[in-house]
Amino acid sequence: MTRAERAQWAAIKSDADAQQFIEHFVASRGRDFEDEVATRASMADKYLTLGKTPGSKSIRGKVVILLGPPKAVSVADHEVKGEHSQTAGGYINASADGGPSITDVSDAARREGMSGKLVRNYTFTYADFAVTVTVEADVVTGVDRVPDGKQAAALEKLFESAAEAPIAVTHPKQ
Repeated sequence: MTRAERAQWAAIKSDADAQQFIEHFVASRGRDFEDEVATRASMADKYLTLGKTPGSKSIRGKVVILLGPPKAVSVADHEVKGEHSQTAGGYINASADGGPSITDVSDAARREGMSGKLVRNYTFTYADFAVTVTVEADVVTGVDRVPDGKQAAALEKLFESAAEAPIAVTHPKQ
């Protein structure tokens, strides 16, 4: 959706208005819109699902759904070492028997580089848009983000352009 459409959707109060909005939204994107989105979402779910997060419900899925299949994709896993985490005042949380708690043991392991979070980077290259974007995803949860702020901003602009493009083609300005 474009920003304007998201604002319209947020203002809808009745089921009848929602149904009318959906019908207009789909009709404004051309007759193959629903099939194309369903195909791309299915591919995103098949190849980009991580943890309990379906690929189609992720940023990496949104990239493929809105921009289409990329010219190239690379995938690389790496471990992010744990963050230094201390309890208030430097005290250790004691377990019931007075020893260190499980949280303290896992925090210590992360600090010492004994464990970390596995992250998967997906790098999508689109020649048509002259853009390459990297999406970082937690392998366990599937939660993802674009770690580079400039890339994230550029991607949002590209998403907005992609959302507007079919409308401009279907309904040229007169």
